[in-house]
Amino acid sequence: MFGASSKCTTGQIVTVVVSENLGIFAVEGMNGENFGKPGDSGAIVFREVFDDHKEGHLEVVAILSGTI
Repeated sequence: MFGASSKCTTGQIVTVVVSENLGIFAVEGMNGENFGKPGDSGAIVFREVFDDHKEGHLEVVAILSGTI
């Protein structure tokens, strides 16, 4: 994720809830750090995907809507 306040952060999905085609993900930051900070709402969340040739690219998976 790249947010206005926290800049580039990495995390791991810890909870997923799907209801009527809407997915809600809880993400925990790596190494005990927060995944997002106040001011990051609306940030694009992406993952790195590798093709058969081991070349990576970024894929948008969500928009950050809040932090706890």
